[in-house]
Amino acid sequence: MSCRRVPLLACALCLGSAPLWAEPAPRDGVWRGLAGASLSFSSGNTDSSALLVNVNLTRQVEGAKTSVQAFANQARSKVDGDRETTANKWGVSGRQDLDLGPHWFAFVKLGVDADRLLELKHRSNVATGLGHHLIRSERHTLDVFSGLSLTRSVYREAQTINDKTDTRFSNTGVLIGEESSHQLNDTVSMKQRLEYNQGLSGDKLNLLRFNGSVNVAISKATSLSVGLIRTYNSKVPPGVKKVDTSLFTGLNVKLGR
Repeated sequence: MSCRRVPLLACALCLGSAPLWAEPAPRDGVWRGLAGASLSFSSGNTDSSALLVNVNLTRQVEGAKTSVQAFANQARSKVDGDRETTANKWGVSGRQDLDLGPHWFAFVKLGVDADRLLELKHRSNVATGLGHHLIRSERHTLDVFSGLSLTRSVYREAQTINDKTDTRFSNTGVLIGEESSHQLNDTVSMKQRLEYNQGLSGDKLNLLRFNGSVNVAISKATSLSVGLIRTYNSKVPPGVKKVDTSLFTGLNVKLGR
């Protein structure tokens, strides 16, 4: 899939002149991050509207880091008088990292998401494992991590997955991922995260999620952003595509000092 090339390309472009190990970001217990929104409308032969809201926050103290991400995506279109919902989903996740040394850390991750088009009432996921700081400087970070996961999915209507028909499914699996952030200069920054959850039991659900964005500051408190969210779901209802892609542009507000 094309989204797998994005993190490697980002690192190649961004890290050429950066030190691989320097003073990390401030660990003063202050929440920092971005809150953004993207809104679009079109009219004519096709009437459509789309809204994406997202929040990314990080809090660091000596020996630990807490990160929280949340998003909501709503989109509708109207063709020849027929109105159709093309996106209706949301998600919230959080991760707690505990340093085991200058290079290694342990983590616990919790997440909940829902998707009306998939008839997914909610999906909860918990994972724990180990990670490694490959790059940790004031301007650039790159972490890799892996661990064990437990996923539970509840659908609004009965689904048939692996010859089992039910509204509730669960699986244990393996989580593998990487994430990075880069301050390219005083005004341009970028972040990306790639996670793959391989189900090993139960419904054997496989999930691949990529989320990346480039932000250009227009003031000390606001920035313009261009982002990509791409998701692969191996178990979807009939008539629904396994790959879902959202490309967005919008306005971000800086949170924290």
